[in-house]
Amino acid sequence: MKTADAGKLLLENINIPKTGKAAVFNKVGEDISLKDFSLPEKIENKAALVKVRFSTICGSDLHTISGRRVEPTPLILGHEIIGDIVKLGDDLVYDGQGEKLEIGDRISWTIMASCGDCYFCRNNLPQKCVDLKKYGHTSIDDKDVKSSLLGGYGEYVYIIPGTTVYKVPENISDEIAAPANCALSTVMNAVETIGINQGDIVLIQGGGLLGLNACAIAKEAGAAEIILTDIIDSRLELAKKFGATKTLNIKDIDLKEFSMLLDVVTNKKESMLQLKFAVQKLLLTRLLQH
Repeated sequence: MKTADAGKLLLENINIPKTGKAAVFNKVGEDISLKDFSLPEKIENKAALVKVRFSTICGSDLHTISGRRVEPTPLILGHEIIGDIVKLGDDLVYDGQGEKLEIGDRISWTIMASCGDCYFCRNNLPQKCVDLKKYGHTSIDDKDVKSSLLGGYGEYVYIIPGTTVYKVPENISDEIAAPANCALSTVMNAVETIGINQGDIVLIQGGGLLGLNACAIAKEAGAAEIILTDIIDSRLELAKKFGATKTLNIKDIDLKEFSMLLDVVTNKKESMLQLKFAVQKLLLTRLLQH
């Protein structure tokens, strides 16, 4: 029996509890508290209840906890989530790829729910919806939603109407799939917007998860040179495994020198030889400083 089939059989034979625990963020400087929440007995139309399998920590979560990002509180953080469907509302029949949904399916979903009717939704900008609700960024006291369970740092998440869900292929692990709806999709949108073509020179500034994804996508697109900059050596080494052809620690690099690299990268008239010379000069400068 396949793992997915076994999981569905298990879910179908387990009684769903009346409550579920979740970690609640109240305010900066205060410890996150674990609280019990009632699970909805009835699921509204085009909604679902999901048992969380895995949730990753996004940089925006850390920014909220530190106070750099202001969100309505109290709330349950976490929007990069993988879970199993335990309840399905009417009319939530297919996922975003047209595959039929069933109890027990392992899914991911968009980081937000949108109305589908406003100006932005009609113009392919659902992320700017006037009635936008974001997972991991919505207060547990929000009266416009049927459940407070809209964050991944808990046992259950309530999928609200206006969310697009996707079944996760069995050959992709929870760890790989979880950040796809944020870190990967953010980079995909950037790449699709600017376009990366065969033979292009790509400069990626920052070797976090978005930067690593950008390296991999640029390589897949056929970029001739993929240059990644950061100030942490371990990140630079990891970037090479994701496709970076050159890496550069710019912690102590003179801004004028770095500006020269930017000029070369952004000027398509410059030759590849000039680019390599610029990078090698910066690398040599960095080496001589130690």
